[in-house]
Amino acid sequence: MINLSAMTFDFGTVQVGHFVDTTVTITNTGTDTLKISNISANHPEFAARPTSVKIPPSGSVIDTLRFTPSAVSSFTGWFLVVSNASSSPDTIKVTGTGSPIPVPMINLSAMTFDFGTVQVGHFVDTTVTITNTGTDTLKISNISANHAEFAARPTLVNIPPSGSLVDTLRFTPSAVSSFTGWFLVVSNASSSPDTIKVTGIGSPTLDVLGSGNVPAVFMLNQNYPNPFNPSTNLEFTVPSSGRATLKIYNAIGQQVATLFDGIVDAGKFHIVKFSAEGGSASSLSSGIYFARLTFLTSNGEVQQMMKKMMLLK
Repeated sequence: MINLSAMTFDFGTVQVGHFVDTTVTITNTGTDTLKISNISANHPEFAARPTSVKIPPSGSVIDTLRFTPSAVSSFTGWFLVVSNASSSPDTIKVTGTGSPIPVPMINLSAMTFDFGTVQVGHFVDTTVTITNTGTDTLKISNISANHAEFAARPTLVNIPPSGSLVDTLRFTPSAVSSFTGWFLVVSNASSSPDTIKVTGIGSPTLDVLGSGNVPAVFMLNQNYPNPFNPSTNLEFTVPSSGRATLKIYNAIGQQVATLFDGIVDAGKFHIVKFSAEGGSASSLSSGIYFARLTFLTSNGEVQQMMKKMMLLK
């Protein structure tokens, strides 16, 4: 007579290509020798150690059962224990699930970026968020640019699943020209190297009037960094003395902040900081905002300029 220590068994979840073993104890509860002639499975994902063995009365043998999923799926099968027992063939029902092999996957918050117009010798920074959307560690081995005017912070970092890294990209034009390039993000993701296409324009350094080093143009430069969180800088110049106001608006045209309102003199760059933390600005959500510079000259002429900004919280 035969007794099996388990009539059913669930191997649980196993990665595709890996395996899990369990054991079954076969005991002879009869009074004559139990002769096992074979133990086999009806499904290729399940396997037993084929055995031909004789078990004396009250004796037992331990056999190994294995599950090796070949696909991401659920599997059901059974093992047949063939013997000289009257109950032969005896059955052990088994189940198991194949799960995906862990892989890293990369997601970039931007695949293209335009730095806009930047004066020669100045620079503008932006940030890119690299997120691991996979199930295994994402290993960044390098971030580099193919053009001297663009630079990244070279980094060697591991990002766990669902984790992210914020890296800074910089544009520093060396000449009055248009520049196009790309950043390569090298990693262990299957898509590597991933590419961020970037563009930017180098503009002349502002001319001066006379010997007073007075900027000859009305200019609101692109904020930096952009995108930003929580703060960014805005830089403007005026060609003469007058009243300047610098205000921030949301995407539907509502004013959310006044950064500057007063009399300014020509002859220098005016730098104003905008922070999305503290005061009424703390309620600002991620999205597009606009900075508008208005300048009223002493003879009543009004000039305006606007720049688009992105807040990423």
